[in-house]
Amino acid sequence: FLVLQSLARDLEVIKRSDYPRLHFEISLMRICEYEKLMPIKELISKLDELINSGVSFEEAKEERKEERTWEAFLEKIKNEGPPSLYALLTTAPKPEVESNVIVLKLPFSEGALHSVEIIKKKIEEFFQKPVKIEVEKKEKQQAPVLEQIKNREEVKSIIEILGAKISHIEMKDNL
Repeated sequence: FLVLQSLARDLEVIKRSDYPRLHFEISLMRICEYEKLMPIKELISKLDELINSGVSFEEAKEERKEERTWEAFLEKIKNEGPPSLYALLTTAPKPEVESNVIVLKLPFSEGALHSVEIIKKKIEEFFQKPVKIEVEKKEKQQAPVLEQIKNREEVKSIIEILGAKISHIEMKDNL
């Protein structure tokens, strides 16, 4: 019923408009948003449930506000934690959850070895779940470091775009 009312109203606007296509597209977008609407009776019943559950409005608002996603965790670390910790966590793949335990696999680095306990504590505090952190073992290098760097896709792209050559590579961390 709401869709028909909207179409009837918008049809008049579209007829008189200098930009009918624009108004038509806006009408379609508005109709697509109707799915997100909730009937007032349902909204009131949810509020009653919340009041009867004994949870205060502030607590419920705070629970909903703080999402428990990996991206939200990274954002929190970015804002609160040391930059080196954020940099380390962004190089790691997204953790997996195995039988209610968060498993995070960190690439090998000196920073990873020194930060394992700090990372574990912060993840457990944020997600309220146990954490298992695995630091990947240092693999034997199959090719010299220079060749590994030259073979990276982003390096190849930069060399191709700029027509550049690598003349010097300075290592910051032992591989």
